[in-house]
Amino acid sequence: MGTIFFIGDTHFGHEKLITGGIGTRSHFKSVEEHDETIIKNWNDRVKSKDVVYHLGDVSFGNVELLTRLKGDKKLIMGNHDRFNRLAQYFTNFYGAKILHGFMLTHIPVHYCELEYRFKKNIHGHMHEKVVLFNDKPDSRYINVSCEQINYTPIALEEITDVL
Repeated sequence: MGTIFFIGDTHFGHEKLITGGIGTRSHFKSVEEHDETIIKNWNDRVKSKDVVYHLGDVSFGNVELLTRLKGDKKLIMGNHDRFNRLAQYFTNFYGAKILHGFMLTHIPVHYCELEYRFKKNIHGHMHEKVVLFNDKPDSRYINVSCEQINYTPIALEEITDVL
């Protein structure tokens, strides 16, 4: 097994994130540029023996482009994901998963789950936002939405190096 990576909220083919003013991705000229940027960044980092946990909200368009992504892809289901559309592109599907003491989810878990059971929550869903506790970023939550990680999968070692 190679390196473990995380990414969330790729939203491949989601035109409204680019043109509809509902997100922070309006700097892309088109949904094609958006998708190709993520594919290039992904394949520049990920090797064929690496594992990539996608933390939900994969695609709103052509799922065929997922065949172009390197690595063993595993999906933590997001609120916009449909198993029947994605089944052939991922080797495993989860609602949540525990990995090296981290809880992997799409939507951040309630903070009580992090007090006793898990080190931290690696999640997506929030795009450019972060979880706050007492009006400050809560370090127990690691948001791997594309906007947070420069549209590039982030390695587990990069996350654990800053803990």
